Amino acid sequence: MQAAVRRSNSVISMKNSGSSSMEKESLISIGSGSEHSQSPRSLSPLGAPRNNGFFHPKRKRLMKNLARHAQTKGRVILLTLIMIVGLFTFQIVDKMDNSSTVDQSFFSMSTFTPQLSSQVVRLPTVQLIGAQKAGTTAIATWLYNGGFRRPKVFDGEPHHYRKEVHFFDLEWRYKQGIHFYADRFKNSTHNLQEFSLTLDATPNTLPFAERVRTTYEAAGGGQAHTVKIIVILREPISRELSLYNHLAFACRNFAPNERTTWHNQVVNEDGSIMSFDDFILQKSVPSLERESDQDRLYAKHLQKWFKLFDRGQILILSYDELQNQPKQLQERLETFLGCKIPGELPRSNSKDSEHKVLLPTPAASKAIETLRGIFTPLNEELYELLESNPGQNMEQRPFPRFEDSFAE
Repeated sequence: MQAAVRRSNSVISMKNSGSSSMEKESLISIGSGSEHSQSPRSLSPLGAPRNNGFFHPKRKRLMKNLARHAQTKGRVILLTLIMIVGLFTFQIVDKMDNSSTVDQSFFSMSTFTPQLSSQVVRLPTVQLIGAQKAGTTAIATWLYNGGFRRPKVFDGEPHHYRKEVHFFDLEWRYKQGIHFYADRFKNSTHNLQEFSLTLDATPNTLPFAERVRTTYEAAGGGQAHTVKIIVILREPISRELSLYNHLAFACRNFAPNERTTWHNQVVNEDGSIMSFDDFILQKSVPSLERESDQDRLYAKHLQKWFKLFDRGQILILSYDELQNQPKQLQERLETFLGCKIPGELPRSNSKDSEHKVLLPTPAASKAIETLRGIFTPLNEELYELLESNPGQNMEQRPFPRFEDSFAE
């Protein structure tokens, strides 16, 4: 019995001793600065330690550092996004300024206002590109008299440069560059509205579509998509006769120092004027075989213009209509250009002379047949090209077939 009591007291004493030891360890742990110490606030109401995961001091410092890092990184990302948006916006504006895709609407005296910046080189808004000896002088005179600005003639240049600049067809002038060309159309005014009516009427431009496109693209401001291009076509054999009369008239009336190599192609070695049939066989037919002198090959050149420019920018006219119904052709031009032009369009520009050849002599039948053999298939190509590439509603369709003035 006494032994049992002693054992019971011993167990109680051991429990009390263990409890006192645990309390001491707990107090030591609380008061120490060890990394495993528990704050009094981390104890649960029951005295058990709370889960330290989120409230651990190192974890709290880590979260603060992460927050500061996230804020810094956020600012960097935001600045990066602002820079990207700014760069993207700049590229859009730059493309809009230099884009070749511009409004295809047609200008008029009252509505056309080209959007030109200080970097844009202003070029003629209308090009009358040919064909030679097909009525271009009559059309140009009417347009110039009606208010279109004509080019200036510089010192040393011939008087006819007031109508035609000969920039694209003469190699040495073309090499002078775009500003050389643009300077011919400058004046004291900076009125863009007035500049919208500017004409170059060089009839030799027809074979040089690539040069025109390149120049207008380089000028900027989308001018390659707004320039108006006028072409008037004439039956090729009668055109050769007209060319011969023009050259012969010049050689008979101009002093030798006033004539050019182009004029002198009708002059024989002895200084006399060659006949029409000699001119055809010795000059015209060989020139058709040279690639650089095929301005009479309408279809070949028009194919290039149709590829490089929108078809709606190009108006094809008939010389026969100019001769027979000038009022109707005038209305086509006014509709195409979008403005009413004062005055009346004359039938054609002509030079009367007692030496003028109206019809070839019977001796020229070989020359006529030679030309007919060359031009007949080429004319068929032209009709097919124009039928498959129609222009605007004011243009004749189908294009009238040429009348053979020399058919028996």
